[in-house]
Amino acid sequence: MMAIEDELLTEIQTTLGSSITPSLRRSDPSGIFEGYILSLILRAAVRMGARNPIQYEDVHGNAPTIFEFRTSPGYIASRARPYTHAIIEFPGKPVLEAHVGVLVEGESGVLHECDVAVLTREEAVRCRRESRLAWSGSPAIWVSPSTARIVLSVECKFYRRANLDIDLARSFLGLTSDMSSKCVKYFVASTSSNSVEVLLNSKGKSWYSNILPGAVGTEMLQGSFQKTFENFITSRKW
Repeated sequence: MMAIEDELLTEIQTTLGSSITPSLRRSDPSGIFEGYILSLILRAAVRMGARNPIQYEDVHGNAPTIFEFRTSPGYIASRARPYTHAIIEFPGKPVLEAHVGVLVEGESGVLHECDVAVLTREEAVRCRRESRLAWSGSPAIWVSPSTARIVLSVECKFYRRANLDIDLARSFLGLTSDMSSKCVKYFVASTSSNSVEVLLNSKGKSWYSNILPGAVGTEMLQGSFQKTFENFITSRKW
């Protein structure tokens, strides 16, 4: 029987295509899970009419052969590695970028970690253009995306068997309270917890549990991503 990490990696590679290889390793299951959720988002975008195949770009603006994933949350303009994002293009709509592990700016001005985020390319370009690397004694200047320019964000939790701690749900509620109402916010986990689900449901939050290849909930999640993209396509607010 194939290990779950290998199943997720296979799904990621299938979605990305044969021309690009993910940098993920089996020793980082949480990172692999984030990559898997990204793959579901990209599939949903294609189903809703996005340009196919999806194009990929690194922080330098190059078309890479390796999809470099962040191993920890970082600035969208960081050049520590050739971090990669996907470009999502719907006809007649603002171009979007899909990123893993980026810091975003809440409405309070506080930075938050975003496991997976789909934002306007215009905002991502602005952040890369206005950020400055440290040089000649001058400190670096990092500009992070505003949550008002994020179409959807996902909080990803990977656990093999353990139930989710209720504090994870409380942390998610705190995060969403500081994010723009324009951003659709998802809580997605590989396992389940009744207390977490009851709390998030009572607060009207979008949550999905037991998300793994072949699971019923996974199809439902991808369908929800499709609905989010449908709303983006038909909305005038973007």
